[in-house]
Amino acid sequence: MLKYSSQNIANANRVVYIYVIVIVVLKWSPYLNLLMKTYFSLCFIILVSSLSSCTKEKNKTDQQVLLPLKVGNQWQYETVIYNEDGSIDNSYSYTMLISNDTVINGETYFYDGSTYYRNADVNTVISGTNAIDFHVTFKRTTVDRTIIERWTAIIDNCKAINNLIAYTQITNVNGHESLRNESEMTNCYRVLSKRVTYLAPGLGNTKQLLYVPNSTNGSLYLRGKSDLKSYKLN
Repeated sequence: MLKYSSQNIANANRVVYIYVIVIVVLKWSPYLNLLMKTYFSLCFIILVSSLSSCTKEKNKTDQQVLLPLKVGNQWQYETVIYNEDGSIDNSYSYTMLISNDTVINGETYFYDGSTYYRNADVNTVISGTNAIDFHVTFKRTTVDRTIIERWTAIIDNCKAINNLIAYTQITNVNGHESLRNESEMTNCYRVLSKRVTYLAPGLGNTKQLLYVPNSTNGSLYLRGKSDLKSYKLN
């Protein structure tokens, strides 16, 4: 009687296993080919869906209204007022609270106790203090340094011009990705004031800077700034 070692038996079993696998692959190769095609097709579909989802999310962010306006929304700011030499003149905190809404000329405005606000569209905020004269307060644009609005007035028998300029650059301000608008008023070719506003779409103003001429040579200095400290949106 022939005797086989355990090693010989193990080797023989490996040969049988390999033979069976080869037979199965040869017999089912058309189906395996179809299975692989299906697998890669599914992977491609998942990849395209993921990219589409990312694009939709980006577009959703781009289309957020600039200023979320609902009764009860509030923003708390810390304000610092500076002297011409840079020293602090005063500092205080204040809260902007949307207390109520009202309809003016068929449009709904939101009131914070001193100013009426409305999102004219997803890219434009307008406001006014007397419920009659409204101007663009902030604008999102795709063209850098765009003059959004220009209005004129007579001040001290001289023509005053105010330009609102929108920028496309996004800046991290107080932890929020913010856009920038600048409002500059000139009178007889002298700059009377310059206001820089940073706004995070879907959240609101994150920072404001006010520059005015000094009493020595008329060059601008930082008169005041307001920084967003907290907020509550409904």
